Amino acid sequence: MLDHQRALKCQLVEKVWEGIITLEKAEYWSCAENEISLNLISKASLTTLLSAVDGLKHLARDTLLVRPDDAIQW
Repeated sequence: MLDHQRALKCQLVEKVWEGIITLEKAEYWSCAENEISLNLISKASLTTLLSAVDGLKHLARDTLLVRPDDAIQW
């Protein structure tokens, strides 16, 4: 039973990691380097994205018990 749970958790962690890698490699990050493309991105969208990233960092910290390098509190 524990081996099954461990295997399932490993699969879930792998899927999370694949999702993070996909986001990291996405072409839209290069838009920030291009002034014309950056003008097409709304400030609200970037603020929403930043909020989601912060939420993911907190969730990862709470779930995986890993202290981020930039953590103020622990």
